[in-house]
Amino acid sequence: MGLAAHLLGAVALSWTAPPECPPQASVEQEIATALGPGLAHDVTAEARVESTSAGVWTLRLVTQVDGQSRTRTLEAPSCGELAQATALALGLEAGVDETNERETMPPVAAAETQGPRAPSRAEPEHTPAHGNEPSSSVGFGLAGALDVGSLGSAAPGASMSVSWLPGKARLEVDGLLLPTVQLANSSTGIGAALSMLAGGAKGCWSVLAHKLDVAACGGAEAGRVLVRGQGPALESSSEASRGWFAVRAGALLTYPVGIFTLRAEPELVVPLLRDRFVVTGIDTVHTAAPVALRALLGLEVQFPQRIGDSR
Repeated sequence: MGLAAHLLGAVALSWTAPPECPPQASVEQEIATALGPGLAHDVTAEARVESTSAGVWTLRLVTQVDGQSRTRTLEAPSCGELAQATALALGLEAGVDETNERETMPPVAAAETQGPRAPSRAEPEHTPAHGNEPSSSVGFGLAGALDVGSLGSAAPGASMSVSWLPGKARLEVDGLLLPTVQLANSSTGIGAALSMLAGGAKGCWSVLAHKLDVAACGGAEAGRVLVRGQGPALESSSEASRGWFAVRAGALLTYPVGIFTLRAEPELVVPLLRDRFVVTGIDTVHTAAPVALRALLGLEVQFPQRIGDSR
C-alpha cells in the first residue's frame, strides 16, 4: 500500500530492514498519519535498519530535501520504535508543525533532540551528496606509552597526536617522548641513562566501522636517542646521541565515551638504524632491538565527534 494520493511525490521512501521489522507499507502508513496538509518540501529518503550483536537496533536514515542531504543514526531497543521515528522524522522534514511532532514523538526520536534520555546519536548534518560517507573530522589526542625494545628495556613515556579523519581514512602526525631509562651491567658497574624524542606520521584505514572502530595503520618516525654513560670509571660528561629512524605498523582502536574518544594502539616498531653505544674499551651499553613493541592508551577530542555506524 502506498502513501495517500495527495502525498504522492511529497515523500519517497526506500526501506531496508530485517524480516522481523515492520514492512515498508506499514512505515508508509505511519508517514501518511504524520503528514498533514500544506507540505513545504519534497523528501527522498533511504532508511536501513540492522540489529547489532548487543541486541540494539540501529537505523541509518539518509534524506534529500530540496537538494540538501542529511544523515541520522539512531539506536533503539526495538525495530518498531525506529519505524515510528522514521515516520516522524520524515514528517518533520516535509514541513509538519514541530509543536505537534514533539507532543507525539516516541522516546527513541525524542532522544535525538534531547540527548541524555537515550543512546541515540546523530551524525553531522551536512554530508556528501551520495550520503554514504561520514563527514571529515579533526582530532587531538594525548596518550601514555610503553615501549619495549627501542631503549633496551621497558620504557614508559607520553605521546600527543593531531589527526585528520576523512571518511574511513585517518592521517596523523604524532610526537613521542621516552624519558630516562636506566641500564646497568652488574659485572662491570658500567651503565647508561637513555632517552628518546621522536616525531612521526602514519596513515590508517578503518576495517570495522562501528561504534568500536578498528583501523589498520602504518607509518614512520624520526628522532634522537640520547645516551649518558654512568659508572665509576667514567667522566660525568660521557654522553652521545644518534639519529633514530623507524617504520611502524599496528592497529588503532577507538570508542566514543561522552565528549571524548578512547583510543588504544598496539604497534610494532622496526628501527632502520641500530647504532651501538659503547664506552670505549669497557662495555657496550645499548643497541636497539630488531623489533620493538609499543602500546599507547589515551583520549582524543574530535571536532566534530565521529561515532561508528553500521555501514
